[in-house]
Amino acid sequence: MDDDGADHDGADFVSIQAAIDAADDGDVIVVHPGLYVADPGASEVVDTLGKKVNIQSSGGHENTIIDGQGSARGLVCTSGETSETIIGGFTVRNGRSQTLDFNGNGESDHWENSGGGALIYGSSPAINGCVFMDCSSECHGGGLYSLRSSPSIQSCVFEGNSSQHSGGGLFLDLFNGSVDDCVISGNTAGLSGGGVVFNGGDSVFNGSQVSGNTAQGSCGGLFSRYSTMMIGDCEFEQNHSDEIGGGIGIFSGDVEFVNCLIRENTSGGDGGGLASWFHSNVVLDACEVLSNHAADDGGGLAMKKSRLFFQNGSELRFNSCGEHAGGLMLMESWAKVSDSIVMENTSVDEGAGVHCDFDSHLLLTNSSVCENAPTQIHGAWTEGEGGCVSPACSGAAGQDCGDSIGDGVLKVPGEYASIQDAIDAAGREDTIEVSAGTWTGTGDSVIDLSGKNIAIVAIDGPEDTILDGEGERRVVLSSGGSSLHPSVVGFTITGGYAEMGAGILCYQSNPTFEDCWIVDNHASADGGGVLARHASPTFSSCRMAENSAGWDGGGLACYDGMPLVIDSDIYSNIALDDGGGVYCFGNAHPNIEYSRIYDNIAGVDGGGLFGGYLSEPRLYSVLFCGNEDLNIAGGFADVYGNLYYTDCGDCNGNGVPDSQDLLDGILTDMDADGLPDQCESDCDQDGVPDPIEIAEGMDSDIDEDGVPDSCQCRADLNENGSVDIDDLVQLLGVFGYANTSSDLNDDGQVDLMDLLILLDRWGQCE
Repeated sequence: MDDDGADHDGADFVSIQAAIDAADDGDVIVVHPGLYVADPGASEVVDTLGKKVNIQSSGGHENTIIDGQGSARGLVCTSGETSETIIGGFTVRNGRSQTLDFNGNGESDHWENSGGGALIYGSSPAINGCVFMDCSSECHGGGLYSLRSSPSIQSCVFEGNSSQHSGGGLFLDLFNGSVDDCVISGNTAGLSGGGVVFNGGDSVFNGSQVSGNTAQGSCGGLFSRYSTMMIGDCEFEQNHSDEIGGGIGIFSGDVEFVNCLIRENTSGGDGGGLASWFHSNVVLDACEVLSNHAADDGGGLAMKKSRLFFQNGSELRFNSCGEHAGGLMLMESWAKVSDSIVMENTSVDEGAGVHCDFDSHLLLTNSSVCENAPTQIHGAWTEGEGGCVSPACSGAAGQDCGDSIGDGVLKVPGEYASIQDAIDAAGREDTIEVSAGTWTGTGDSVIDLSGKNIAIVAIDGPEDTILDGEGERRVVLSSGGSSLHPSVVGFTITGGYAEMGAGILCYQSNPTFEDCWIVDNHASADGGGVLARHASPTFSSCRMAENSAGWDGGGLACYDGMPLVIDSDIYSNIALDDGGGVYCFGNAHPNIEYSRIYDNIAGVDGGGLFGGYLSEPRLYSVLFCGNEDLNIAGGFADVYGNLYYTDCGDCNGNGVPDSQDLLDGILTDMDADGLPDQCESDCDQDGVPDPIEIAEGMDSDIDEDGVPDSCQCRADLNENGSVDIDDLVQLLGVFGYANTSSDLNDDGQVDLMDLLILLDRWGQCE
């Protein structure tokens, strides 16, 4: 057929539709170069009508144009076409979706208003070597829309198409086919998937380029939603989304990328290169994720409630972001990086290489995270075999990275200006020696241990070596590296402020704090002094004092894990809710041994300790006293040797608070003044305290002033029955000397106090 007879004067038809109408299954329709438009009154240029025909251009897509002229679709396959319906070698341009009731249900369904260039429904044609350009849809799929179909789309170009909703280039809905060797470029979507959307199904996407597409919502290049996909040998470059997923977005699916390039994509939110969220599993195998940028988090990759496998020589490099994680952001997610590199990424905040939030974890195996700025990893991570984290990359993935250089001792400030600089530079098992001074920081924490197996030692002790959050930030963050055991020795940790864990936050980590004073920190929620979450830190010979929490755990809050507190003091902390000293919840099983928990306050329960849901603190030889409300509330294991007292005073120095001695009858309080009688005065030095002498009638107290009357006449020095001028003259005669009879207060010298006692007793002795 020929539109004007110029190329084949013996053509049977001048319109493609006329040829299809006349064709039988198995026919070949040869279309000569020309411009083909819709027949008068038709809503599409070509409808294949379910026929098994092969429609081929003789002059290629450059010269054979199907033109919707902005008012008709280019191609419609809605009649059960199979792979024996073949369309090849056309340019489909200026197609526009029309609202038609294809299924005859009397309603305009969304798919019936989709697909400006092509609409495919319940069909599986083969489309080869075609170009779809400048087509538009008021709903989905500006260039092409397919629903419940499995078309084969090969060697096609989708360029300059647009949709008001999703899938500017094409939208493949419940798609179980393949797209191979295609170019998807310069398309736009009003919502998501500027280039292409795969929505449901099990599909293959190979050898294609997705570039320069934009979405006003999410997923500038490709959007995979509820789909299982294999994507191989594809390039995603210079795509943009105003929200998340500049290059690629994955929602609740299983997608594997093999040998793909994700480069120079941008997003106005998270995930400049790729964003995945809500229970997705993503594999990047031998892929490069390079030079992408996110305005918020995850310049290269952002994962939320997802699992990531980044493996087999993959590279995450040169990416950047406006907030956290220039390379990889994990939010409630898990990632394994194996035999790969994460390097030279940048971010404004911590964790330029990888940033893990509280519910995320990274496993690093035979891989390097290095030369990222400002820091390498923030959050919970585990170092597997060959894992490496270092400010400098000294070799290939997992090789010679992060080992000690020199003597393995880094000195602050002698060799490094700040403790964090030394931490960033430290190799495995290095020691950082910190001299006296007050050390502050920037960002969210004064120091971030970065999950490294290092020791940080204050050589001048906690009196002189202070880590100060200045009331603006957390003091110490220990997150990740749960297989390692860093240590912090001899610091005062103070002035911390954070929502949780103001002094120290331990998350999926097992550090040791020794001889540290954790004092005067405040958390707006939990863990004023310390918060241990999924962590098992050790505190040895430490103080946790005068910390406060807006909710639970003024001194220490534990969520899961098995912290150890040994030979330490937890006192004078405040929680507005539960656990003034210690708060435990949710499978937290701390061991507290040979320690003292006293004078803490809780607004609700457990001034000393609160054992909450599923937790069981185990107590060994712990002294509780003076805590409000109650020393202990909730569940706990009283293993052995624990003491529980109302008050903490111990006037007789026997190691048992006075309140307990009074209950046990060891001490008495006959004058009911709250003080043990044995610790009150004995004015006549006969070994019997005055309150006991008075109560038992051994002496009188006629004036009821609590002083035995016999002691009141000690001032009668001449024993004439009254304290008078003669006694005064006698005392003044020996003033300033040691004199047994005139030394009325028995302090070894006759002085002003003795004179005042005499004058106070002036008069007749009764």
